[in-house]
Amino acid sequence: MMEDNKHHTFSISRRHFLKYSGVAASGIACSTLVSCDQPQPEGCGQIMPALAGYQPSISSAWVQKDMHEESYPLFKSVVDAATDFSWYNTGDKILLKLALNSGAPFPATTDAWSLACMIRYLVEEKGVEKENIIVGDQSGAEYVVWTSKSKRGASRALCKTAGLLQVIEGTGVTPCFFEERGYDAYFAAYPPEPHHWEAPLYISSIVNEVDHIIFLPRVGAHILGDISSGLKISVGFLRDDSRLQFHQGGGNFYAMYEEISQVDEIRNKLRLAVTSGRKVLTTIGPDFGHISYPEHGLIFASSDLLAHELLASAWLKYNYEHLTPSSAKAFADVSNFRSVINAGFTSIFFAGMKGQKIITPGLPINNKDNILCHQAILNCIKRTGGQPEAIIWQSANDNPDESVTQYLEDMIDPISV
Repeated sequence: MMEDNKHHTFSISRRHFLKYSGVAASGIACSTLVSCDQPQPEGCGQIMPALAGYQPSISSAWVQKDMHEESYPLFKSVVDAATDFSWYNTGDKILLKLALNSGAPFPATTDAWSLACMIRYLVEEKGVEKENIIVGDQSGAEYVVWTSKSKRGASRALCKTAGLLQVIEGTGVTPCFFEERGYDAYFAAYPPEPHHWEAPLYISSIVNEVDHIIFLPRVGAHILGDISSGLKISVGFLRDDSRLQFHQGGGNFYAMYEEISQVDEIRNKLRLAVTSGRKVLTTIGPDFGHISYPEHGLIFASSDLLAHELLASAWLKYNYEHLTPSSAKAFADVSNFRSVINAGFTSIFFAGMKGQKIITPGLPINNKDNILCHQAILNCIKRTGGQPEAIIWQSANDNPDESVTQYLEDMIDPISV
C-alpha cells in the first residue's frame, strides 16, 4: 500500500511556528502557569475485563484514492449497515455535528465530501426535509472565543475556508455556529456520576432544539489529546468558560472531554458517528501536520462511540507507523511538551477569562503501545463497565492489501486483563 507524500504534507508556516513558539514560551514559567510534574505514561494494568454481552458493531468501506466522488454508494452502504433509522420520525430535526476546530481543510476538519454524502443520504434515502437538517459547530479557542463582553474570530468564516460552508449552502440545509446564538444560549449540565467536572458544563442550547445528533468526525493527531475523533468532537458544544475548565483539568483532561457526550441532552439524542478517514493527519495536530493519503482510505460508522474510537485510533496508528516518513515523525515529539503548551494555550487564548485554577496542572502522557491505554478510552471503558467482549466489524468491500485489515483487527481485538 503505497502513499504519495509529495503533495499531502502541511508545512509549518512561519505564522504557525511563531504561534506555537509563543504558546510554548508562555508556558515555561512553570511556577505561575503549569505544574512541571508531568505524569509519565500509564501502564495497561487498569484496563477492565470484557463486559459480558457487550459486542458493539461498526461498519466500514475502503475508498480508493482520488475516487471518492464516485463512491457515494459505498458511503450509503456504510450508513445503512450502521443503523436502521428506526429512531427517525418524519419531521424530526437532525444536527450534523462537524469537527471544525479551525479553518484548515480535511483532514484537519470534517471531510466536505462526507458531509455532502451525509446530507444527500438523509434527503434522498430517508426523506428528511432540508430545513430539518442543521449543520454546525463552534471552532477551537485558538481561533474563536466569544464571551459576554468580547468577540474574537468566527466559526462561520472558518467553515468557509475549510470548504464546508459551501457544501452547507449549496445543499440548502441550515448552518449553525453556536457562538452566534449568544453567550446566554447555553445551559448548565453535568454528566452522570461519577464524573470529573468540578463545575457545570455549559452546552449549546441547539441540542435541545433537535431530535437527533450525528457526529461527523475526522481522524487526526492532537498535540494535547493524541487523537481527535469521535470522543473529542463534543468539545465543540461547550461555551468557552467550560472549555477553559477542562483545559485546566490536569490529569482529568482526557476523562473530562470524553464525558461531554454523556450529558443526558446529548447522549439521549446521539445516534451515529460517521467518519471519513480517506486522509489522516498523523502528526502534531489538531490543525496541521503530516497528511497521510493511502491508496485505500477508510470510511466507517458506528452508534457506539467506544467502538468508533478504537477503530479511529487503530487507523491513526497504522497511518503513523506505516505511511508517515521519519522526517515528519520528528515533529511528533513536540506532544511530549503538552503540559507547557497547554499552559501557554490557556494563558494566551483564554486571556481575560476566569478559570477554576490559577495554576494549570500538567497533562499526562498516554501510553501509545496499546490503544486501549488512552485515558479517554479508559474512562469510557470504566464508565461502560468493561471493554467490549467483541467488536462486530463488517466491511462493504475489501482492502486489496490484507495486511492493513489484519493490523486493524489486531489493534481493536479486545484484550482481557
